[in-house]
Amino acid sequence: MKNGQNKSRAAVQARRKASLTWVDALVVAAVILTAAAIIDTTVARAKAAPSPSTGISWDTGNLLNDDPGLVRARVRLATGS
Repeated sequence: MKNGQNKSRAAVQARRKASLTWVDALVVAAVILTAAAIIDTTVARAKAAPSPSTGISWDTGNLLNDDPGLVRARVRLATGS
């Protein structure tokens, strides 16, 4: 009966050299396409985004000290009020 027990075991086949299958190729292609779509969207949004405002320039010299109305006018112009 020992011969019968040996035959019931599954034969282990030696695995071939590691190679890519067609499923692996599909997965790699999907990863590349996904990365390309994300990069394209990010670049497009970065180009469309408005540049940050530089803020109010307070480099006016002595004019601000002499006329407080000028300060209010510059703030209104800068804020769009």
